[in-house]
Amino acid sequence: MNTKKLILLTFLFIIALTSIRMMWYSTELFQHQPKAEKGQLDLRNWQPSSKRVIALNGEWEFYPMELRDSGLSESASASFIHVPGSWASSFSADYNSSYRYGTYRLRIWLPAGEPQAYSIRTGNLRFASAIYANGTLLEQFGHPSESEAQFRGLNRPATIELPAGADSIDLWIQMSSLIPKGGITTAMWFGTEEAVQHKSIMSPAMQLILCVVILLHGLYAIILFFLGPSHKTLIYFSLLVLTAVLSVLADDDRLLFHWLNLPFEWEIKLLFFAYMGIAAVVPPLIKRLFPLYNGDRSLVWFHILSAVLFLFVIFGPTQIVLSYSRYLTALLPLSLLVSFRTLKKAIKHDPDTFFLVFATSAIFLNVVWGSISGRGLVSQPIYYPVDLIIAFLCFAGFWFKRFVRASEQNRQLAARLQRDDKRKDQFLANTSHELRNPLHGMIHIAQSIREDRDHPQSERNAKNLELLVTIGKRMSYLLNDMMDATRLKEGQIALHTTPLDVHAVTAGVLEMVRFMTEGKPIRFRTVFPDSLPRAIADENRLVQVLLNLLHNAVKHTDEGEIVVSASARDGMVCVRVSDTGIGISDDDLKLIFQPYEQGQTSLDRAAGGFGLGLSISRQLVELHGGSIEASSIPGQGSTFSFTLPAAGMETGPVHEWQSLLLPAEEYKEEQETYRVNEAAAARYTDKSDRPVVLAVDDDPLNLTIIENVLGKEHYRLVKASSGSEALRLLEQYPADLVIADVMMPYMSGYELARKIRERFSMVELPVLLLTARSSPDDIYTGFHAGANDYVAKPVDSLELRSRVRALTDMKLTMAERLRLEAAWLQAQIKPHFLFNTLNSIAALGTFQPDKMQQLLDVFSRYLRISYDFHNSDRLVQLDRELELVRAYLYIEQERFGERLNVEWDIRADSGTMVPPLSIQPLVENAVNHGILKKAKGGTIAIQAEKHSGGTRIAIRDDGAGMSPTTVKRLLEDSAPAGGIGLRNTDRRLKQLYGRGLTITSKPGEGAEVSFHISENRE
Repeated sequence: MNTKKLILLTFLFIIALTSIRMMWYSTELFQHQPKAEKGQLDLRNWQPSSKRVIALNGEWEFYPMELRDSGLSESASASFIHVPGSWASSFSADYNSSYRYGTYRLRIWLPAGEPQAYSIRTGNLRFASAIYANGTLLEQFGHPSESEAQFRGLNRPATIELPAGADSIDLWIQMSSLIPKGGITTAMWFGTEEAVQHKSIMSPAMQLILCVVILLHGLYAIILFFLGPSHKTLIYFSLLVLTAVLSVLADDDRLLFHWLNLPFEWEIKLLFFAYMGIAAVVPPLIKRLFPLYNGDRSLVWFHILSAVLFLFVIFGPTQIVLSYSRYLTALLPLSLLVSFRTLKKAIKHDPDTFFLVFATSAIFLNVVWGSISGRGLVSQPIYYPVDLIIAFLCFAGFWFKRFVRASEQNRQLAARLQRDDKRKDQFLANTSHELRNPLHGMIHIAQSIREDRDHPQSERNAKNLELLVTIGKRMSYLLNDMMDATRLKEGQIALHTTPLDVHAVTAGVLEMVRFMTEGKPIRFRTVFPDSLPRAIADENRLVQVLLNLLHNAVKHTDEGEIVVSASARDGMVCVRVSDTGIGISDDDLKLIFQPYEQGQTSLDRAAGGFGLGLSISRQLVELHGGSIEASSIPGQGSTFSFTLPAAGMETGPVHEWQSLLLPAEEYKEEQETYRVNEAAAARYTDKSDRPVVLAVDDDPLNLTIIENVLGKEHYRLVKASSGSEALRLLEQYPADLVIADVMMPYMSGYELARKIRERFSMVELPVLLLTARSSPDDIYTGFHAGANDYVAKPVDSLELRSRVRALTDMKLTMAERLRLEAAWLQAQIKPHFLFNTLNSIAALGTFQPDKMQQLLDVFSRYLRISYDFHNSDRLVQLDRELELVRAYLYIEQERFGERLNVEWDIRADSGTMVPPLSIQPLVENAVNHGILKKAKGGTIAIQAEKHSGGTRIAIRDDGAGMSPTTVKRLLEDSAPAGGIGLRNTDRRLKQLYGRGLTITSKPGEGAEVSFHISENRE
């Protein structure tokens, strides 16, 4: 906050507090306060009140160095003194003793009329006093004495009832003090008994309310100190609360000393402790709140000064402590000055500091007004608690604002951490994607070269290409580890368990890790019982666990043997991977299954890796319901064992297989089977009318690979480097399939699929997504976006061809079916309709040749529209469809005359696009199966009404009607062939707009068939 702005706000804040105080005072005092003059207070014209009181301020008679009462004669030593105020100026300058005594006198002339009970409320009478009225001792506090040795101090504000029945009250107050500045230093109050009692109750009540408010804040601070982190700030705030409460209870009405009977000396010292404690606590509290802005030494000197003054108060004589009270109370303004130095630095950086500025300003203002009131410059009838309440509310506001700010920062930080966590996951996915792109290309190029029949490779090159493919797949598994670490953390791994032959799975994994042993004299050995039961596991995850363990064994074994063995016990299959490598220390064994943990030896670090493999293996095994453990002897090797649930328990002899890698003959046979399957696939799709495939990827290498893979399948490939380019190409090329990479800049594959689905259904244009991530969430996202299928990269070429073939065949088959249905609909003109129409033309030719000519024109128009090639279009204009309906109804009206009446209600645009042959079959159905079923015929109404969101088309008739069962059966595929027009129209409407025909009918009351044309699909 700007400093000038803060100063202005603080100034306005002080003015507001002062205004509130003035209004407080005005509610308790008479607007025109009478003043005592020459020891006389004339209240004869005063109207008493039950709520308001009068301050006995003004000129009192004073008798220095005399203790008198009304029974004594006048003395020449009498003088006049202003009350409230110090009596120091009333004593002779030659009088050097600090102990002084004297007597105050005031005659109060009471109002005439009916006698009332009056009372007075004493204030600060320093420091012993005796009160007389009309010669009677009313109250004594301590022992005022002419001798200091007999002096006994006691200062208690009290309410005193005055004698009733007299027309005046002669009030005498004897006082003695240990310091020169004694006397009546605060106002005394006079009024009716009710008014004074009201003040004597309200003033302590205000002090107690203030103490409760302050103590609640202190209680919160103490609770937070014990429940949360132990911040010294809370201790200092609690001390501030304690000293503030102590100052309120020890001053003004001195409630504390009504409860505790303490010696006079300790009452005085305790009051100093309270105010000095407030002064001493505020600067360190501010320092703790703003530790970054305490660069000077002023606070250190302040602490030293505070400590010295505290020691002085504790050990100094009471009379001397009172004599130096002005220096002791100066500690509070000094405290505020030191605090403001810190706040001035903090205000530029911390916007919440203004709360503390307001709090310290309120405390300072309260001290100033207290000092003014103590000097008798202002009369305060009832204790004013607002300043201190607002001060502590400002402290609370500061902490609440900080709490809210901290909560918001924590929320933002948590959200940021969540975003960063997602970004981390996305980074892993993107990294995997970017690494898989070259891996994808490497594997498929190697496979393309190896499978190229036109340029066969030598045996050596074929083996190298095979090794290249194997290495690429191994890299793919390493990338999967990166993805699985995140998915396991988020609980996104779903297992698809089946009974597995662990022996067969192990053999396959050993084949994959064989390339890692080149250059190392390592021998693999497996030990499995013949009848080892199958394990219940997810094959892919079991392969992953074995691959990680074997990779770890090979990495840390320079020579020797790696043994994979298995056994069955207690319903579990236990698999062990043992090696003769460098071993693992005991310390590393405790951390080996933690993520990103590796051994601390130089060999471990040189081996590289992320330290994720064993952690992922542990979590995967535990997901299966098993456990994993490791044992090792440094320098001799390690053994990792894990358990999986067994499908059955059988025992049998144990055999050993040496080097259980796939034999060359079996490998060649498997590859030959692979090639035979690819040849069959090629023959299946070798057609003259090649499907058009739109491939979308931001990496040209991937597009080239897709072209190489699909080229043998005789597809026509159109390539696009972005989603927006693909959408533009779809405007030009009627593609049969879109193959899109998921991760592309600007427009992802998911978004592209959604935009395609806005124009094409899943049957009209299938979408195949290529993704580096195959988690359930990613698969669901792809399907939700409108994809027909997905393939995880690196893609196996046969898998990609098979999926592409299946999707394009589905597209071509559906297109063929739609064409056949459209052609069949064009042939819906029944022979008897043709014959009847021709007979009608012939009959008219004899008697009405003009009408015959008109009917002939309409019939020719009907035939022309029925056989128009536009009937195979996706949409046609509404006026063209209605032209066919008008022609049909004209012919039928000529045939049936008054039995068929037609009503038209067309309130839609003539250019509205509708599916071809969508209205005429409905009209024909209404005529033949509705109106003409009744002997007297009926009326058919055709309505087309445009409204917000599209156009509603309805065909109504008052014919025979249908039962609900008949209506339901009409739209079912199992319905009789006669209803194919309605069913075809219903299916096409659902395909285009997502909803089909709506039929409402009752037997004997006609029927209504309607449908809705969406505006955004026209």
